Amino acid sequence: MKRFIKILLIVSLMIMLVPGTASAMNTESSDLNIIVGYNGNPVSGINVAVNRVAELKAVSPDTQFELTSEFAGSKVDFGDLSAAKILESATALDEYVIANDIQRTLAVTNSAGYAVFPNLTPGLYLVAQLDSENSDYVFAPYLIIVYNESGSNDFSITSYPKTEPAGGVLGEEAGPEPEIPNIHGYGPDGQVLGEEAKTGDDNNIMLWVVLMIAGAFGIIALFYILNAKRRSR
Repeated sequence: MKRFIKILLIVSLMIMLVPGTASAMNTESSDLNIIVGYNGNPVSGINVAVNRVAELKAVSPDTQFELTSEFAGSKVDFGDLSAAKILESATALDEYVIANDIQRTLAVTNSAGYAVFPNLTPGLYLVAQLDSENSDYVFAPYLIIVYNESGSNDFSITSYPKTEPAGGVLGEEAGPEPEIPNIHGYGPDGQVLGEEAKTGDDNNIMLWVVLMIAGAFGIIALFYILNAKRRSR
């Protein structure tokens, strides 16, 4: 019996010391919906392009990126994740795409302002507008994290880039910012965008359940061993 308790204690401690096995990153794909609008009205006919510029090596709270081989030459450093630095990186990456004639994934906004990019691999993506010089409305390049945190087959992320009239119409006020549900990344206006507000952290619930159970078994086993030693004296 004592031997069994000792084995149980060791297994419990091992589980507690290697939580990474229970919190592996999801690798499922996600859909990315870019919705372009101004003053509450959808803008159709906007050419939107995306490029996967970095791999997602770790998620919150310590998000880490690594440039893909295609963008390694850009020398962009993600050590500084401040909004201003992220916007600077987005501009640099967009210029790198143009300079190196890198192929982009394209979509055109429909009558509802939607440009849809299905089944994207997890990572950091550059979102940019093409042919902006021929458009009445424009938005700046920005970066967005695409990650299927739920692991479901129908997970989608929706992004609303800040859109302005081309050339800046003097005296015209910008329309109200739309609500941003379930978006990861950094918008072109310098705002760091997060997820929809939550009342608690529901990530890796099973991990915490396993840790609680393992901890309880460990405490019981330890108490049993110490009590047995006292009786043997």
